[in-house]
Amino acid sequence: MNKRQVQNLTIIDVYKRAILRGGSFPLKQWGKDRNMKIELNGKEYNIKFGYKPTLKERIISKVVKLGDVTGENDEVDMEKVEDLLLFLPELLLVGLQVNHNDFRYDYDTKEGKEKQLAKAFDIVEEYMSGEDANVMQLFNQLQEALTQDGFLASLFRQETSKQKKQKAES
Repeated sequence: MNKRQVQNLTIIDVYKRAILRGGSFPLKQWGKDRNMKIELNGKEYNIKFGYKPTLKERIISKVVKLGDVTGENDEVDMEKVEDLLLFLPELLLVGLQVNHNDFRYDYDTKEGKEKQLAKAFDIVEEYMSGEDANVMQLFNQLQEALTQDGFLASLFRQETSKQKKQKAES
């Protein structure tokens, strides 16, 4: 499998291959309530992407757009990596809205968002300073949590298909 094929694997493909090989993903686990539990910096967070915050922050289209960090010649595009790194705290923040009152803000008026986003940046920054930090693993786990909800998964598949068509046409 070449580098491009590996980068184009969907999160579902990655997990299927890992399961077939007996692999595990230590950062996350699923709770009885179908919330993803993710441990960052020694603290456990319950990630669930609620309908309203996900759509109000336009998370689905951003995840699809930022999921591919390759540029021309299948090389890693550092600008795309930087965009992904800037987006991770926002993605995490939206995933924390349902189960963590201390991260909530008003998605209609955006009141309190900057303060909460700063907290999410702090979490991601602390995670990234660790030896085992893996930006793509964290992004993929948050993406997986996003695609667990039936309606959101459907929107995600539609947006992914749209982006692939646009990319093929250009």
